[in-house]
Parts: sequence; C-alpha cells; structure tokens
Amino acid sequence: ESARPLITLDGPVEVHLGDVPDHPQLRPALRFAIALSPRVRTEISEIHGSEVGILAYTQDGITVQLGRDEEMEEKGRILERLLEEVANRSMAVSQIDLRHPTSPVLREKR
Repeated sequence: ESARPLITLDGPVEVHLGDVPDHPQLRPALRFAIALSPRVRTEISEIHGSEVGILAYTQDGITVQLGRDEEMEEKGRILERLLEEVANRSMAVSQIDLRHPTSPVLREKR
C-alpha cells in the first residue's frame, strides 16, 4: 500500500459520523492527491487547502504552490515530471509554482 499525504485545511471542519466533510478547499486538495501517481504520492507529505489556494509539501522540503481549484489533474502530472527532473539533475529547489501550469517556476534554495 502506498503512503498517502496528510490533507489539512484552514479553519475548523465539523464532521459527524456518517457525514461527508464539506469544505471549499477539500475537493481540490483531494483532486490533486488522486491525480498523483503512487510514486509521487509517497513524495508528498502534506496537501494544505486555504483561502489563497492549495499548497503541497514534499518529503524533501519543497513547497508546491497549486493555486485555486483548476487543472489539478494536469498540475499533478506536471509536478511528477518536475520532481523527476529535480532529482535527476540534483537541483536544490525550495519552491515549485504551478499556479500557471503551462509556465511553472522553480525557485532554488538559498
């Protein structure tokens, strides 16, 4: 069984037994998590939903900005390619910005 990232949200979410949680950032966070391949899913430690958008954090300390609730499946595929490139080139990356998936931005660690 593959590891699954922790999904966190801003603000409290009241859930009762048998209820489906209803939170505006939960669905895009789940869509992104589902879009990840099992291999990349093990590299993601947390997916966080907030009013400003969805963030993901890798086990290696890279913050991934995903933006709002659009193109989460495509962003998952792009992230997989970028993480592979970062590993293959031994790049020191602190942040990946995928808010605009057609032009991702990688920021190096300082």
